[in-house]
Amino acid sequence: MKLIMSFKEIKELRQAGKLDEALQMAHQALEAEPDNIWNKRAAAWVYYDHLKKNAQPDSFEAFKENLIKIKELQLPEDEKMVFDNCAWQIGSLVFALQKTEHVEYVKINELFEIIKDFHFTKPSEAYSFIYKAFHKGYQNWSNYLTFADWWNFDNLRSEDYLKEEFNGKKMMSIAEQAYIAYSKKLLEGEPLDAFGQQRVVDKEKIQSFLPKLDSLIDKHPDYQYPPYFKAKILLASGSDENVLSAFIPFAKQKRNDFWVWELMAEIFSEDKEIQFACYCKALSLKTPEDFLVKLRQTFSEMLIEKRMYNEAKTEIKSYSNKRETRMEVAEPNSAMDRTRVV
Repeated sequence: MKLIMSFKEIKELRQAGKLDEALQMAHQALEAEPDNIWNKRAAAWVYYDHLKKNAQPDSFEAFKENLIKIKELQLPEDEKMVFDNCAWQIGSLVFALQKTEHVEYVKINELFEIIKDFHFTKPSEAYSFIYKAFHKGYQNWSNYLTFADWWNFDNLRSEDYLKEEFNGKKMMSIAEQAYIAYSKKLLEGEPLDAFGQQRVVDKEKIQSFLPKLDSLIDKHPDYQYPPYFKAKILLASGSDENVLSAFIPFAKQKRNDFWVWELMAEIFSEDKEIQFACYCKALSLKTPEDFLVKLRQTFSEMLIEKRMYNEAKTEIKSYSNKRETRMEVAEPNSAMDRTRVV
């Protein structure tokens, strides 16, 4: 009875905003009976209140300290209410960290390491919020694939496969975003040197991911980009089989985008005539010149090989005064040119 009363008293102190007193009482109860579940629950909710209070970048250390204390309580798996409430605070802080001028990914890594053993409800809205938060800065986060494997796309909710709306505009579902992000990071490969000039694709991880990507494509034919990335992944892994069949549905949808034909040329790397035709088609489309610099450069080299010197000269003039601009919106990020397979 006394233990139940302690839990009730600590809860009343928390609700009254007397967190210091609640924390002191929780510590006393834990010292008396450290394995008692009611004492652990009481302490966990006090630590949670401190999380909520410090869920902003300026209070990162205090937030981390209380998150570690929750972890050290070693609450059983069925105490999901505490963990799910923590998920919202963790996600809020991660979102906030990624809005800072200079994102400190070391802090994001620290939070990820702490929560690996947390017993979130899966799937759940709170768990999806965790994914969205860490996904936000995946482009520059070297630990993204490890995080995504831990989070596990099997835990996506049915709602996560629906398109979202932001400021009146339709956006692709978080599920489609997740699979695209994972594909992009696979294509980037792992750095072999300190500067990332040489990178290696994890062929084993690709083989593990492809069936999941296939399943997504089969179940959601309305998703435009997964077939594109399947083709890119097959090419990167050296698997020429089925590349074309994987890419054709996407190419039909996006046939008026120059980079579709650029990838088609990559698929037919052994057939110079088809490559040439693909580049001709790509350059015939209406595209801002800034996006065509690299393509024109490659095409001019092909023209020189064909001894079409006047045409090559025209292409060289077209791109010589243009600065190469990387597409971020209209074109999905390409794999790095120096990526190779092990």
